[in-house]
Amino acid sequence: MNRPRPVPQELYRHFKNKLYQIISIAIHSETREEMVVYQALYGDYKVYVRPLDMFMSEVDHVKYPDVTQKYRFEKVEPETVSPDKPIEMAADKTEKENMSESNEKSHIATEREKFRKEPYKHSQIMDKSVDEEAQELNLDPLVIEFMDADLAADKNDILSKLRPTITNEMIDIMALSLGVVVNEGDVYDRYNDLRTCLNTMEKFESTRLR
Repeated sequence: MNRPRPVPQELYRHFKNKLYQIISIAIHSETREEMVVYQALYGDYKVYVRPLDMFMSEVDHVKYPDVTQKYRFEKVEPETVSPDKPIEMAADKTEKENMSESNEKSHIATEREKFRKEPYKHSQIMDKSVDEEAQELNLDPLVIEFMDADLAADKNDILSKLRPTITNEMIDIMALSLGVVVNEGDVYDRYNDLRTCLNTMEKFESTRLR
């Protein structure tokens, strides 16, 4: 092996542009093979073990013809930064984009969770006609399409499309149009209850049309 052996605390970049830090060189208790113990500097900072020879080997350029890096892992140095800023490890553009996407997904999940925990407020549509309620709530056109559909199977398909934006008011209106009552509760539990009603109706229609 012509390359210098990895030393604890050194930084290495994998040919797929991920950064890792060397923890130690260990010895396999059974085979006595030298193993590199290293930690990811991204995501959950997981710790990995790989045979030293494999760690220091060259990239299989037949399998990965577009990779320009010669070795599977290559040593890198921390970027030079101004004294008033913390040291930032070199990070590729793809990793930064992944972090941005992860933050966006986290924000969406937080907002959806807040929506799920909002107290249920009955829309009081039992006192109004379906058409009046639809106009007042400025409903999604799919809700109107749901009410106009003749077959339960078609209604089921429309309901699936509404799931990402479903609200209690929508469920109340669609349930009333079916002549069923969906009990109060979490909006997605009520969505599943309405879907169960439609599945039952769909089975009934299939039996009747045979």
